[in-house]
Amino acid sequence: MPTLALSALSFVTKNWKLFAIGAAALVVVAWVAGTRLEISHLKKVVAADKAAYAQLVTANQTEHATVLQVSAELTSEHATCTAASAAADANLLIAKQAAAKAQARTVQYGSLQDAIKNAPPSADGPVSSVLRSSVDGLWNDGSDR
Repeated sequence: MPTLALSALSFVTKNWKLFAIGAAALVVVAWVAGTRLEISHLKKVVAADKAAYAQLVTANQTEHATVLQVSAELTSEHATCTAASAAADANLLIAKQAAAKAQARTVQYGSLQDAIKNAPPSADGPVSSVLRSSVDGLWNDGSDR
């Protein structure tokens, strides 16, 4: 057996260049195979990323459409609220004007009542002139007919 090991060792030392070329070729083949495996893996990763990107784009477009719809609804509701606020302001103004008219009528009625109470008695009619002027004063503006 020792002779076999010596003969194998002498064969290797005589043909070391051949073994070096074989080892280098084996390293190159292993590198190429590893690179092909890595490229194949990266192709799968890229395909998966493309699919995920497509899903994200679709989801983003859906969300964008939803945001636009909600924005349109809010704009419509804002316009409705603005119109309702304007109507409420107009109604408030009308109510204030009606209250002012009622107050003016109350003051006028009070002054007419005082005029009737304080009118001197007349020979031709006790209160007919005061009543006529009172009635004419009440219906003077024509708004209450």
